[in-house]
Amino acid sequence: MMGSSYTSPPLLSISLCMIVKNEARYLERCLLSAKEVAKQLIVVDTGSDDETVDIARSCGAEVYHHPWEGSFSKARNLSLQYAKEDWILILDGDEELDAGFSESLRGYDLSDPQLEALNFQILNFTTDRAIITEAGIIDQIRLFKNTPQHRYSGLVHNQLLNIAEDRPLVAQQTPLRVLHYGYTPSVWAAQNKDARIEMHERAVEQDPHNHFIRYNYGNHLKILKLYSEALEQFLLAIPPMSIFESMSAEERQSSSEIIWGTSACFLGAFCANKIKRYDVSLSLIEEALCRRPHLIDAKLRGAEAHIGLKQYHEAETLLRSGLLDDQVQVTKLRALHFDAPYRLGRALFLSHQRSLATPAFASVIPQCQDITVFTHLCLCAIELKIPYLWRYARSRGAELDAYDPDWRVVDQAIMHAEEWLNYQALNQEVVIESGVLTHLDLNAWALHLQTGLKELFDQCSDTLPSVIEFTFIPPTDVGYLCLSVHSDYARLSVQAPPQGAKGSTPVYRCPERFKPINVATPIESAALLLASMHILT
Repeated sequence: MMGSSYTSPPLLSISLCMIVKNEARYLERCLLSAKEVAKQLIVVDTGSDDETVDIARSCGAEVYHHPWEGSFSKARNLSLQYAKEDWILILDGDEELDAGFSESLRGYDLSDPQLEALNFQILNFTTDRAIITEAGIIDQIRLFKNTPQHRYSGLVHNQLLNIAEDRPLVAQQTPLRVLHYGYTPSVWAAQNKDARIEMHERAVEQDPHNHFIRYNYGNHLKILKLYSEALEQFLLAIPPMSIFESMSAEERQSSSEIIWGTSACFLGAFCANKIKRYDVSLSLIEEALCRRPHLIDAKLRGAEAHIGLKQYHEAETLLRSGLLDDQVQVTKLRALHFDAPYRLGRALFLSHQRSLATPAFASVIPQCQDITVFTHLCLCAIELKIPYLWRYARSRGAELDAYDPDWRVVDQAIMHAEEWLNYQALNQEVVIESGVLTHLDLNAWALHLQTGLKELFDQCSDTLPSVIEFTFIPPTDVGYLCLSVHSDYARLSVQAPPQGAKGSTPVYRCPERFKPINVATPIESAALLLASMHILT
């Protein structure tokens, strides 16, 4: 048999165009990721005094030097002049293409004469941990045909236009992802992005009636925690609904003005909540949901305002409608994967519905770095008399912060709960309808689940990208639990239907589009399972 050697697929007719200044930290990663798809790498340097230029050249990039003239659009348009290929890819020095991008991009026909541009999903990391489920997600044109008519406009957050026809480019939506590290605290500080406030102020002064400029100015003020000033700008940034009256429902959903105008609403609500102007917040959320009724970020901010007003039932209703919405939309993945279920737990906790608050808190355990989740989970487990859960939550919380002041209250409650255990045998049974399922201790169950998952993954390794469902039959054979495991990127979903029933109601579910989260570890899955079984008794 003759041997064969692997030949990498040919590069596409793409020029990467970048503008940079002091981007040594991530530039090599950026250029190497782009090198898989782009024939030409163009780097326009605007005055770096670190190793940026040397790194760019070592990666095979053409480096051009132009002084900074106070306009991102002008600098970007200069970079486009050097492009020789049919398509232009735009990246910043603190970005990189997601793994598998090259292979996915080849699924699009760039020779299609009707295709003008592609929209990518930009994942904006906001913490130095750079976890996907905490990232903001926005759609942006980052790949477009190379013609002199396609140029940028705007001083700071520039927009890509067809200047011959004075219109935005028409872009096809794709799931292709760019990872952006520029909003992480370390990069923000290193690049002194606080100083860009002057550019925003100048842009507003030059074009005071431009809603998009106001929106970007407000967003910068919000990042600087100047919430009153940011709220004022967001209120001025919201385009009136009257300008969308001639659009169809489909056109409205894809309109960039609808998208960032909605963001202005719920970001304004976030700022209003910070300064306790809850009435303003709720008014803004009503505006946001008129534009995008399935947006969980908006429902989250509305729920926060209701909690601030002690309207816990209204907060619960709003959050449940978002978490169980099959058409849910999200601009920050953390809103779906952490903030909304956590705020739901808070609303239920504050309204003394501890048995319902418990699974809400437990559902955000994987990768959780918020100490309050574990203090709340401890207090819920103590009230519900679930010793395995309070011990587990206390242990996990201590790993995050052993000296958090809330532990004083929690530990006192644990002490009384442990004393109670010494005098009364804990009921070790969980009732599902007429049957009785005797649960194992937490560690034993975790080991059992781990073994089952290994067997399942061995059997189904070829089909892991799709949702896998299997049934666990308890030893007593009087009822059953359904566990849904979503390959490598999912949250464990627990269901417990009545004995003999064909249907079931999920305690929590994560829509298909938004499942980029690690499967809970066996011990975390066990905590969620135990909490979920309890509320069904």
